[in-house]
Amino acid sequence: MRVRLVLAFSVLGALLLLLFLSGCADSLRFTTLGGTITNADTGANIANALVTVGGKSERSNDSGIYYVTGLGDGKTYHVRVEKDGFHTKEFDIKIYFPGTVRNINLDPL
Repeated sequence: MRVRLVLAFSVLGALLLLLFLSGCADSLRFTTLGGTITNADTGANIANALVTVGGKSERSNDSGIYYVTGLGDGKTYHVRVEKDGFHTKEFDIKIYFPGTVRNINLDPL
């Protein structure tokens, strides 16, 4: 009888822990910010631009596409985009799961 009671409470405790953790799972999701970086004057894609989001940095590829991963869902981040020959652009953005798209136009110097 005592063993059954202990086993029942152990199972109940495990189920309550799983329910609690599943409720917290949404706050533990990670997401991505991505898009295309272009020349504001010509519309041409800008390769190798440095995109920094919340301390994480990535460079745009040859097509001007960038992705910064591992960002918290529902959080606001400061974004900085830099490329030689262009004005630096900075802004804040709130990121949502499963991902947020933000295309960025850079003004030439």
